Amino acid sequence: MKLALKNIESAIKNVEKKNFKLLFFVADSKGVPVGSLAYTYELAYRLKELGYKVQMLYAENDFVGVKDWLGEKYASLPHFNSQKDNIDVSPSDFLFIPELFSNVMAKTKSLPCKKIAILQSFNYLTELIPLGSSWESLGVRDCITTSKSMEERLKEIFPSTKTYVIRPSIDGVFSQTKKAKLIVNIISKDENDINRVVKPFKWRYPIYDFVTFRYINGRSRDEEAQYLREGAISIWIDDKTDFGYTALEAMASGNIVIGKIPENTPEWMLDKDGELIDNGVWFYKMRELPGLLSSVIQTLLYDKIPQGLYENMEETVSNYTEEKQLEDIKTVLEEVFETREKELHLMADALKNNLNEDTKKD
Repeated sequence: MKLALKNIESAIKNVEKKNFKLLFFVADSKGVPVGSLAYTYELAYRLKELGYKVQMLYAENDFVGVKDWLGEKYASLPHFNSQKDNIDVSPSDFLFIPELFSNVMAKTKSLPCKKIAILQSFNYLTELIPLGSSWESLGVRDCITTSKSMEERLKEIFPSTKTYVIRPSIDGVFSQTKKAKLIVNIISKDENDINRVVKPFKWRYPIYDFVTFRYINGRSRDEEAQYLREGAISIWIDDKTDFGYTALEAMASGNIVIGKIPENTPEWMLDKDGELIDNGVWFYKMRELPGLLSSVIQTLLYDKIPQGLYENMEETVSNYTEEKQLEDIKTVLEEVFETREKELHLMADALKNNLNEDTKKD
C-alpha cells in the first residue's frame, strides 16, 4: 500500500508538471480515408504541437497507417503496436479510446491511467458495446465528442459521464477557386449511389447531358480537395452520419451542397430553434433529388444563386476553423488535467486513511 501511495503521489507531481503521455488508440483503415479517424489524428497532432508527449497505439500486425491519404505530417506521429511493444502506463497518463473499441476499453480496464472515450458515431456506440455493459462498467467515465448535440444524446443514456466538446476543424487545403466548372461531385459511402443519382437525373433531364459527375470518396485528402475545388455542386448522401465532415469540406471549397438529411441531423444544419438552415439544399427522399439538382444547375447557369446561401455557407464553415478547434482543445485540456489531479488526490487520501487504520490496528 505504501508503494501504491508513492506511485500516486508521483503521478500528482507529473500531472502538475504536465509530464505524462497522451495515448490514442486508432483503427487502421488500410489506406481508406475515414473522417472520424482524421479527427483523432488531428486532435493528437494539435496536442503534439502544444508540446505534449503523444503516442498512437494500434493492434494490427500489418498496420498501413494514414500517410497515403492524410499525409506525412500525421503519419510521422510516434506509433506503437499495443500487442508487441512494451508500453509503460502510469496513473498520470491518459488513454483516448474511440467509441468503436469497447473491446479495448474492457482489456484496459485495470490499467492505472485515465481513460477517455472519443465519441463521433452514436451507431458504433450502440452496436459495439456488449449487452449488459456500459462505459462505466468498462472503466470509462469521461468522453470527448464533436458537438453539443452529440453531448446531449450521450447524457440521455450515460448521465454520469463527464463530457467535453472539441469541434473538428476543416483543413486549410479545402479552399475556393474562381475556376470552378459545372461538375457535380457525389459524396457517399455507397458507390451504388452513383447510379441512384446520375441515371434518374439524366433520364429526366437529357438537356443536361453535358454535366459531369464524379464520385470523390476513397481519395487522399489532397485529391479530394482538388476535386471539390474544381466542382460547383456536391451531392451528399450519408444517412448514418452524426456530423458530416465531407459536406463541410465541400462548403469550404465553395460547392453548393445538395444533401439528404441524415437520421441524426448534424448541429451545423440547424439553427437555435432546431430548424434547417439555408446553408445547403436539403431533401428527405431520393426521388426529390433530380428536380432539386436541375433547379440548382439552372440557377447556376443564370448566375442567380442567392447571396444569402453563400453567406450562410461561410458562416457555417467559420465555426470549424483550426483556431477554434485549438481554443476548444486548450479549454478542455485544462479541465481534464485539473479533474485528474483531483482524482489522484482523492486516491492518495484514501490510501493514507487505510494506512492510518492499519497502523492503529497494529
